[in-house]
Amino acid sequence: MITGTTVKHYVYCPRIVHLEALGFRERVTQYMVEGKEKEEEAYEDLSPKLPLEKGKFYSTEGLSGFPDFIVRGQWISPLDVKVSNKVRLDHKAEVLFYCYLMELSGERVKEGMLYYLPVKKLVRLNYSSQEREYVKRIIKEIIISKITDPKVRQPVRKCLNCGFRRWCNPRLKSFGEA
Repeated sequence: MITGTTVKHYVYCPRIVHLEALGFRERVTQYMVEGKEKEEEAYEDLSPKLPLEKGKFYSTEGLSGFPDFIVRGQWISPLDVKVSNKVRLDHKAEVLFYCYLMELSGERVKEGMLYYLPVKKLVRLNYSSQEREYVKRIIKEIIISKITDPKVRQPVRKCLNCGFRRWCNPRLKSFGEA
């Protein structure tokens, strides 16, 4: 099964998807717990401005996901809340995956949204044929990453806080080492 989290992990570092396929699971961090607790605060911020509903589970063709919220208007849009100060590619890929999944489930989708709670920033992402093809490409690459052993994508310094570091064990250089 490929989930929104799988897509987010793959775009951040394909090695994570491979480790998950081997049965390893990410340790739950305080950051993850805090993110779930902050959804209510995001709802209070956004519900006066947007027709929000709590997210729902979508599943089809070996894909599944659960966006934090759904915005209903002329079309439907997934909205994911992030407890981060900056927009990241892995966040965008995750919400575009939700767009694709919702479209496969028969919904009319034109955009996805990200809400960065600490900075109160709403980011709208267009969803058209170009984004659909991007998601399809990522799905194909994920399937390959599950059976191969891809390289670490991030600079090793970012591995220090990764929930998979103890299994991945990238080579961390000591101070002064070339």
